[in-house]
Amino acid sequence: MSLTLARKILWTTSRRRALPCRSSLPICRGLGTSESSSVRDSISPGIGTKDEDIEYYQDILEADFDDDDTASAGHLMLRHHRQVLYYLRLIEHEMPKLVAYRKPFDPPPSRKAPLVVRSVDYAGEEHPVTAKRAIVAAVDELPLKNRDAIHRIKILAGPRWTPHPPTDGGISGLAEWKNGYIKIACEDFPQPAMNLKWASDTMDRLVAHANNPQHNLKDIPVDLRHVYAKARKAKKGEHTRSRVFARPSIIDFPLEWIPERRRKYALGRTIRASVVQTCTQAYSLDRTLEKLEQLTRLARERDRSQLAVFPEAFIGGYPKFSTFGAVVGERSPEGRDEYLRYYNAAIDVPSSATARIEAIAKETEVFIVVGVIERDGGTLYCTALFVDPLDGLVGKHRKILPTASERLIWGQGDGSTLPVLERTLLPSGAAESDKVTVKMSATICWENYMPLLRNHYYSLGTQLYCAPTVDARPQWQSSMIHIALEGRVFVLAACQYAKESDYPDGHAVSNAEKRNADNVMIAGGSVIVSPLGKILAGPLRDKEDVLTAELDLDDIVRGKMDFDVVGHYARPDIFKVKADLGS
Repeated sequence: MSLTLARKILWTTSRRRALPCRSSLPICRGLGTSESSSVRDSISPGIGTKDEDIEYYQDILEADFDDDDTASAGHLMLRHHRQVLYYLRLIEHEMPKLVAYRKPFDPPPSRKAPLVVRSVDYAGEEHPVTAKRAIVAAVDELPLKNRDAIHRIKILAGPRWTPHPPTDGGISGLAEWKNGYIKIACEDFPQPAMNLKWASDTMDRLVAHANNPQHNLKDIPVDLRHVYAKARKAKKGEHTRSRVFARPSIIDFPLEWIPERRRKYALGRTIRASVVQTCTQAYSLDRTLEKLEQLTRLARERDRSQLAVFPEAFIGGYPKFSTFGAVVGERSPEGRDEYLRYYNAAIDVPSSATARIEAIAKETEVFIVVGVIERDGGTLYCTALFVDPLDGLVGKHRKILPTASERLIWGQGDGSTLPVLERTLLPSGAAESDKVTVKMSATICWENYMPLLRNHYYSLGTQLYCAPTVDARPQWQSSMIHIALEGRVFVLAACQYAKESDYPDGHAVSNAEKRNADNVMIAGGSVIVSPLGKILAGPLRDKEDVLTAELDLDDIVRGKMDFDVVGHYARPDIFKVKADLGS
């Protein structure tokens, strides 16, 4: 539309504004035709006497004229013309300025955008929250220089950082949350772009300060009170039955920052240990190792754990319901093919897979006990590996007697892999001089029902009795409590939690006619028990998670005051046990 036409519309509108106001129009009511003509003549000089003007106002001056309707119609016309003028002004004056500032769109250089922008819309309804903008970014996707920068940004972000993806961030399905996520939102400004700019600038400042080596925050632990408070609010079980160690509230000062509290870890010989309830990822080694890294980081960064125990056969997989095509006296070709697939999912010890586990332990500073399927020649073993953050792979235990049908696919371990390892752990937040030395062992699944094997470990002084398993029955809990009381040890039982979707396509299931990806194959039941039989964490069922408890090693001595199964409560003059540990 041209400027000339705009001026013409403006001129016409100004002439029509001479229309009589509401207060003057009622004088026309009840007048005859002659009177109406006189009124028309009286008001025409203010508007003009052209025929088109007289015709335009003809309807207004009829005898049955309704002043309210006519006034409303006039206002609608004025509003329409004002809108036209508004857009004309945009075209004539504002658009050239916008064109001058236009720039071509440059997509992000990486294949994945580091930021996710989230907004709320009510489908046309005006609401203040529609101007709010939130950005969510994975810490691993931010341009941080090193591990120290990652640690600094977690501290600087405060409650804006969470170890898990925010449930309302629109990215809960992503798996890359090794170092957590940062969410920054703003609704202080009237325009969405202004709120987005503020949030983006805040993220840039966080990254800049995190990359500044002058900010030395290495000795300050990450404050996780907001994570614990959110878990309590969601009623996820953290508040029941001393499920997890005594955690501070959102308003408490972090006790780990107090020197006396840090010293207590050394004097009281207190450590933090976790059991990880998870499962193999469809017999995929790479995906399973990625999950091991993610959950180990979660145990370290959320719960400040120093030791993490993973379930039996976590790497390589537990072939629940598989028959491998074997019956007494015959094996099928399909069963041999299934064994080949299972064999290929196993790992050599040592190998590149164990090297990666060592790297994860070193980077997270967590001692890892993990169940694997070990491949040695043509034989498979159900094995537990001990991986030290400093020294790497320091030991292994092969299951000495597989249970029932497991004997078809797993070999038997011997006495050479029954270690009780004495290792030194550094309590989270403590000084290098405040190290704690512990003795640990691993007993796999139904080996825990072998009293002579348990007695062997007790006699070697085990303190952390690791029990990786796939036994999800309720009766298993009674066994774990019994072992803790019997040996006056801390029992760390890590069980798998798996669904049909976690197994390869075509894998055997309990009911082939009712296959469902959400059907539970192994229901979990991970638990941590004290030397006096008190449940410190768990049992955890029907989900994947990490359980953590604070372990005071002096509780072992307190428990042995009245019962020491290999000491004052033993009768070596009557009973003798001999172990052939081989070579």
